[in-house]
Amino acid sequence: MTEKEGGRESLAGGLPAAGFPGPHFPTVYADGVTSVSPGAQVVKIYLSRLDSNFVVTSGSTTQPFLQLIMPTSGYLQMAMFFNKVIEGLLANKFISQEQYDEAKKNAGISNP
Repeated sequence: MTEKEGGRESLAGGLPAAGFPGPHFPTVYADGVTSVSPGAQVVKIYLSRLDSNFVVTSGSTTQPFLQLIMPTSGYLQMAMFFNKVIEGLLANKFISQEQYDEAKKNAGISNP
């Protein structure tokens, strides 16, 4: 049940803390990236998910479901931000060095 509190919509648990998204903030789940189309002005990123067959006649299929378009400069900043996040994931042992090395190998990135 929702009600209005001071011009903001409240859920049973109350309003989200200041600086946090509200209950209607769009959320997307993706299993991966199907494709990236880089350009001088914009970069297009196609997110995908694994969808199963409803009648179970075959396995899951990778389905693109969202196209994200960013200015090339924004994409570069995002990539650097993600590199920093990966450093934190490794430092906090949320991912192992082996997982990191395997992901680099799968992406065609060789160690210098």
